[in-house]
Amino acid sequence: ERQSSAERRGLHTDMAETAKHGGRVNLNRASANELTALSGIGPATAERILEYRRENGRFHSIDDLKNVKGIGEKKLEKIRDQLTI
Repeated sequence: ERQSSAERRGLHTDMAETAKHGGRVNLNRASANELTALSGIGPATAERILEYRRENGRFHSIDDLKNVKGIGEKKLEKIRDQLTI
């Protein structure tokens, strides 16, 4: 399936945003594309992260991610170094 130019621009913007943070994904700004680039985070978990952010506001610490269904201590520790707030 071909991506539209808008989708390509969105992906480019996502990558530029990630690059601004030294390759780390900002939990308060990340798109689903950026989140699924993290090890162990698939589309369903990425959507739950976005949903959590919409319902609860910004993440105040990386540990807040444990409040998202599907993210436990082990998964968080696996991706912690790839995240920023």
